[in-house]
Amino acid sequence: QTNSFAAAIEQYNPALMQKPDDVNAVRGLADAYDKRGEYEKALDAIRRAVQIDPTNEQLINLYISYEEQHGNVDRALELRRQLRQLAPKNYANRRRLAIGYAQIKRYDDAFAEVQDLLKEEGQTRANVATLAQIDSIAGKPQDGLDAIRNYINSLGDQAQADDIVLMARFLLTNGMSDQAVDWYERAIKKEDPTLRQVSRELADVAFSSGRYAEALKLYQPILESKPDDESVKLRLTETLVKLNRFDEATKLLATVKQDNATIAV
Repeated sequence: QTNSFAAAIEQYNPALMQKPDDVNAVRGLADAYDKRGEYEKALDAIRRAVQIDPTNEQLINLYISYEEQHGNVDRALELRRQLRQLAPKNYANRRRLAIGYAQIKRYDDAFAEVQDLLKEEGQTRANVATLAQIDSIAGKPQDGLDAIRNYINSLGDQAQADDIVLMARFLLTNGMSDQAVDWYERAIKKEDPTLRQVSRELADVAFSSGRYAEALKLYQPILESKPDDESVKLRLTETLVKLNRFDEATKLLATVKQDNATIAV
């Protein structure tokens, strides 16, 4: 596999000499270096491309993501500020900028940014989630709860599963797991019955916290609605093993494609 990454690097470098602002080539080169653990070279590749094409949002976003993962967090925040000036309607970047301010305790700047977002883009789910997250980082989780509750209440009967699950995730993140489960169950009533995404999320939460019997009750109907979903089969198999129901686990594992059957029963 190491050889394949080396081959990729040999392929991308000449391509970038001909077209230095080729986003796909930069991404490929950076990814190849990243997989080899050569993070500085990945960063250097992206920096060079941004210097050549300093208004390319895709390149800047890629540069920011690598700085956040492997480089300098303060530099990443500065890049987000620059991107804000370049693309003020890139609201996703501005939400990340607001959270970045909060993480370095620049709470006034964080709240000012998110309030501007609320004025410009409106009370969207993403903006409310950002406000609540900043409240939590600032040590004011109750304010975050109030923000989400007010948002959901404002939607009335139009509130969707994704709106309601926002509260569940916030409660879970802030250590209020019992209340979080209540909100997950509310969201499940409005989820798409063919996808069951909220049910899967709650099942994973139950599994991760060792509540295997609860997880089982959730995974089973998910598998009934999505009988070919290998990831659900594997997680249900794990759950059965945790409950010492080995015969059922073995039988289910036998239906999993060989490449995915990695659980020892």
